[in-house]
Amino acid sequence: MIEIEIPTRVISKKNSRRIGRNPYTGRIFNTPSNAYEIFKMDCQEYLADVRNLDFDGPFLLNVDYEVKGKSQGDLDNAITSVLDILQDYHVITNDKNYKGTDHQRITNGHKNYRMFIKLIPLD
Repeated sequence: MIEIEIPTRVISKKNSRRIGRNPYTGRIFNTPSNAYEIFKMDCQEYLADVRNLDFDGPFLLNVDYEVKGKSQGDLDNAITSVLDILQDYHVITNDKNYKGTDHQRITNGHKNYRMFIKLIPLD
C-alpha cells in the first residue's frame, strides 16, 4: 500500500482550461489552466518519496479530501486530476489500471485543503 498526502487544494484539470487561437495557423488550442500547472509543479515535492515508482497493475484508491471552510469540493474531478499527476510523475504507469475507490470521503470546515490517498494494489 502506498500512502500520499497532498497538503493543498487539488485543482481540476478538466474544469480549469485555457482556450486560445494560434496567431499563425488560426487553429484553436485547449490546454490546462495556469492554476493546474502550478498545482502539478507543487506536487513534485509531495510525491518525492514515491516518484518513479512506476507501479504497474490494477489498484484501488482510498481518498479523504479535507476542504477549507464552507466551500464545496468536487471529489470526482479531484481524483481524476490526482490520477493524471500520479501518472505524470511515474508513481503509476497508467491511470487505466485504476479500478475505483474502496473508500472516498469529502469533508468541509477545515482550516486548509488536504487530500490523503492510499493506493491499494489488487495483485
